[in-house]
Amino acid sequence: MAFALKEKHLSPTADWEHIRALSEQVDEKYPPSSWVIDREHDLILLCFSVGRQSIHSDEETTGRYVFFIKGRPLRLEAYLRGWMEERHYQILPFQLPSDLDMEPEQLLYRIRDAFVIEGTRYSNEYKAIKRVDVEFDGLLP
Repeated sequence: MAFALKEKHLSPTADWEHIRALSEQVDEKYPPSSWVIDREHDLILLCFSVGRQSIHSDEETTGRYVFFIKGRPLRLEAYLRGWMEERHYQILPFQLPSDLDMEPEQLLYRIRDAFVIEGTRYSNEYKAIKRVDVEFDGLLP
């Protein structure tokens, strides 16, 4: 995988400024909490909020993500589930850009890779994420 996980406190200033500019491009009020970069293919996944299920109810909220393909944004929503060593992203249906310069299957593969790396950010000194699953609910016409 060519993706690398980045967070504000671990990134060079130039990267951080670029990420802030991308955030403004998609009208996000605050910069992302983390992002995943594939410099070789010019792909970036920004995480603006994580979707979770409420502890106090059955209510769920989706996470907000933007996947940049060579500078072009693709908004994604996903539920994040999991406990301890496993994470599962359920990506809600979305529409593929019509003028992609890659096959749709390849784009889905890249998005999946980015979410797998994003899911590892929950590892820390007390627990290691050993498995991250990514499920697509489908594509919109």
